[in-house]
Amino acid sequence: MKLAPLLLAASAAWAHSAAAEGLAVYGYGTYRGAANIESTTTGSNSITGLKPAPSLDILLAIPYSQDTALEFYASSSQHEFEPGAQGKLRAYHLQFGGVKYVEPNPDKGSMYVGFMLGGSQLETPGTRDYQPSFSLYGGYEWRPARNLGLRLEARWIGVLFDAETDVVCSGGCRARIQSGVWSQGSLGVGVGLRF
Repeated sequence: MKLAPLLLAASAAWAHSAAAEGLAVYGYGTYRGAANIESTTTGSNSITGLKPAPSLDILLAIPYSQDTALEFYASSSQHEFEPGAQGKLRAYHLQFGGVKYVEPNPDKGSMYVGFMLGGSQLETPGTRDYQPSFSLYGGYEWRPARNLGLRLEARWIGVLFDAETDVVCSGGCRARIQSGVWSQGSLGVGVGLRF
């Protein structure tokens, strides 16, 4: 029964968008940095941070009005531990939200800003954690053709932790994510097709 309101809202949004432009699917190539984590081991197994890494993202945009759209977002990235501990921290995000276009021009393009809520999974060789998350993003979208969009986008993702969380890497090293917001920031280019 709890899914009924969400399904009704999604159906209404889909029906509302029927008269607007068709839905669009975007594929992104991004470069993503991650906030440091606190090492709880010393010596050769100590961790001082996480290396930036490329990320592959996909986004589904459903127009809601002339200057707004509903968007579904999925992303994954793998960050190596620094200075050289074995293993990687993998971050997966699945979020839903909306975007607002600033003075949209269907024939040229527009700046946009957006906000999303969802969930994230952080995984290492020894741990797997699921947490709520959100993201703030913005950029510029060009329209070289009516059914083609090119986006240059900056995105900040915050993963919420209500308690200290330990992560484990290969070779016996351990680190801790403090309670609060663990964040990632990215800059990417997206190519979208509108149907």
